[in-house]
Amino acid sequence: MKVIILPLIMFICLSCSEDKFGKEKFDDQIVISNRADTTIHKIIVWGGDRPVLKNEKSWIFENVLPGKADTINFNINRDVKIPEGSIYVRVFFNEKDSLPDAGFYFTNWQIVGSDYRHFIVYKDKVVLEKLN
Repeated sequence: MKVIILPLIMFICLSCSEDKFGKEKFDDQIVISNRADTTIHKIIVWGGDRPVLKNEKSWIFENVLPGKADTINFNINRDVKIPEGSIYVRVFFNEKDSLPDAGFYFTNWQIVGSDYRHFIVYKDKVVLEKLN
């Protein structure tokens, strides 16, 4: 009887444990700031394993005024749902005028490298800086 009870208790304990990747300590934050002198028509942020936005989780900001900053709190496991890829930012000043994509890499459900998570948008480029 003891032989059956011990494995049963271990199974119950392991199956009731929480998913460590869903906890807040694995949450990340990025900030997108408009330092251009004009309103940005649209900013699209997405996480994926390719630089083409298809069905990935995305965040869209429209009509971002000069000097405004937007923050995204996310969890790679919960929101992006792939263990390896990149977070991309695409900026449109109008329907046809966009800047080259900017981004950073993540692997094993975590962002690689340092605290470079602040996307600063200028009229001619997007710069990635450390998040204060």
